[in-house]
Amino acid sequence: MMTSTCRAQIRRQFWRPKDAWPKDAWPKAPVPGVSYARQVPAHLRPQCTIRTAAAFLAALGGLLAPPVATAELPPFPEPAPAPTIAELQALTARVSALSSPMGPGKGSLIGEDWETAGDWIGRYGRRYAVLCATRSPLNHLIETDDRFNVSGATGVTTGAPEYVRRWIQWIQTDDPRVLYNPVLGYRREAEWDDHGEVRPLTIQGPDLWVSVKVPAGAWRLSLYFMNKDGHDGMNRVRDYVVELRLQEPGKAIRDAYGAGATAMPVLAHTRVLNFWGGVYKQFAVTGPGNFYVKVDRNYSLNAILVAVMLDALPTSVDLANPAPLPWMCGIHYPPIDPSTIVPFLSGDARMHPRRRPNPFDQVRDKPLAAAAILLWNALDAAQPQDSGLDREARILALRAGTAAGLPDVTLAAWRWMAGTWTADDRRQFQDAMAAARKILLQSQAK
Repeated sequence: MMTSTCRAQIRRQFWRPKDAWPKDAWPKAPVPGVSYARQVPAHLRPQCTIRTAAAFLAALGGLLAPPVATAELPPFPEPAPAPTIAELQALTARVSALSSPMGPGKGSLIGEDWETAGDWIGRYGRRYAVLCATRSPLNHLIETDDRFNVSGATGVTTGAPEYVRRWIQWIQTDDPRVLYNPVLGYRREAEWDDHGEVRPLTIQGPDLWVSVKVPAGAWRLSLYFMNKDGHDGMNRVRDYVVELRLQEPGKAIRDAYGAGATAMPVLAHTRVLNFWGGVYKQFAVTGPGNFYVKVDRNYSLNAILVAVMLDALPTSVDLANPAPLPWMCGIHYPPIDPSTIVPFLSGDARMHPRRRPNPFDQVRDKPLAAAAILLWNALDAAQPQDSGLDREARILALRAGTAAGLPDVTLAAWRWMAGTWTADDRRQFQDAMAAARKILLQSQAK
């Protein structure tokens, strides 16, 4: 676009007001090959005439031409380098020191995932998933293990009692932030809402309270938040404090809130803000036990929650399960054969024992790859622990494995568990969902 400075410079050099020309010197005919209307800006056409068309066009091209690259221009930033072997070994030692497993009824914060967005299937909720309000006033429940249970309610606040609003924003959308719903075959934006928008920002509550029941074992509890309208008005300042607590025995959410739930110790907590693009907040919990998750409105417009999902820890346990996922119509996703992913399965001899070769045979001449595999296996063995290292350490191991040339199938599995994506990973997800939807529609048509 031509700036005002460019216009002024060209006008001074090549244009004259008509009044400055003798009347008999005015052009009698347009310049051949040059359109007067095209060369004169609209606001100048009544006042100016062209003097030298060729010179004007040459000057215009010089002013608008992009700058010529020179040797003085700085280079583009380089990608982050892979960690060194010494750095990986030091990190492995820190993770391995977490040798005391958490007992039942314990919890810790794992981390957060900002990349997966609405493409959750297979990576989250492989055991149990509640898609909040997607068939309002009910939810869509997707489960392979009926030992779990999730329910939601609001807390106590001043004034009239509140209850959870089950809100559908978009019946059907292609927005990639919105969770894909395999029951419907498309994305639908829906959420639990504490109805805090009807109350002043300075009054606490009502907040969302989620009750989570888990069986014996170690589990990853993930909550998905997405600020669908976070660019408008007070929606943009949603800012939550999320707390994980042990549920008081024999108390329902409403009863417990007024009779000691807030007095129960906070096992882990995190903050949710600037989440227009969607974020998964992840906790490790050990059962058997019942837990609360409190989504504190924290003086925001309201508290909203999109989904609650549960998976086994370490995450490689569920990835190694070859069974198709519910509502996927027999389509196997992920499209990975776990028996070929030697490095991260090497820590558990129960998985494919007859086909379990030495994981270091393929990397004996690649010490960086061997160090990355040792770190990855140490992270799996340490889960669930309150290390604060899980996601960051996995990203470093993935970066090292990529630099060392680990097999593509291994890197794909590591990306899967670390919550990172490539363009090919997205295409595989879209292809798998499209294939499942096609079969779903065919079955409904019969």
